[in-house]
Amino acid sequence: ESSFNVTYSITKEGTVRIQLVNIKGEVLQASESTEEKGSHSFNYDEGNKLQPGIYFLKLIYGDKAVTQKLIKK
Repeated sequence: ESSFNVTYSITKEGTVRIQLVNIKGEVLQASESTEEKGSHSFNYDEGNKLQPGIYFLKLIYGDKAVTQKLIKK
């Protein structure tokens, strides 16, 4: 698949950082933005540039971090 979309919600306005990381821990893409309270989405449409393998999408908001495992076939 050449793209993926992740939806997330935040409880108050704040800075959201999103990182796409490979299995070696190297950051392949990073974004940072100030988001308002509510639901948001992150779309990565350059999946065709990724080699098959395991990747991690890390979302950092305030003192919380959530990591989601992604598998590119």
